[in-house]
Amino acid sequence: MTKLLFPLLTFCFLSFPLLTELIAPQWEQTLGGVTKERKRPSLSLESFTSGKFQTRFEKWLLNSLGIRAPLVKTDNQLNYSLFSQLFSSTKGKAILGNDGHLIEKSYLLRAQGALYPKKKALEQKIQEVTALHHLLEAKGKFLIVLISANKPALHPEVTPEIYTIGD
Repeated sequence: MTKLLFPLLTFCFLSFPLLTELIAPQWEQTLGGVTKERKRPSLSLESFTSGKFQTRFEKWLLNSLGIRAPLVKTDNQLNYSLFSQLFSSTKGKAILGNDGHLIEKSYLLRAQGALYPKKKALEQKIQEVTALHHLLEAKGKFLIVLISANKPALHPEVTPEIYTIGD
C-alpha cells in the first residue's frame, strides 16, 4: 500500500490544475495589472523545432488557467499576513514601511541620493520649464511649479530601519 501512496499523491498533485479546469466552476477573480491577454499560439514545424511554440504555449497556458488568480492572491495574502512581505520576490516595486505604509523603492533610493538626477538633465528640465513659463507669460497666463517631497523625505518615521536615509 505504501508503494502506491507516493505515485498516487504525485499524480494527484501534478494533475490538480487540469482537474480544477475540468470540474471546477469558472473563477471570477482576475489579476489587475499583472497579466495581459495572450492568444493561443499556433503550432508549426518551424516554431516547434525552434522552441518558440513551447515558450509561447507555456505563457499562454499559465495565463489561461482559471485557478491562477486565486492562487496568486492567496500567496500574496499569506506573504503579507505571515511574513509582513508584499511580494514573494525581491523584484517588487514597493516595500512595507512602519505602521503599514507602502513606500516605493525608487522613493527610498532618491531619498538616499542613489537616484539623484544628473546636472545636465536638471539643466535641460529648467530650460524647458523656463521656455514654457515665457510662452504662457506672453499669453497672460501664470505657471506654478510645485516640487513635492516624497514619503521617505516627508515622513522618515515610516521608513523601516533597514533603509538608512541621509539628512
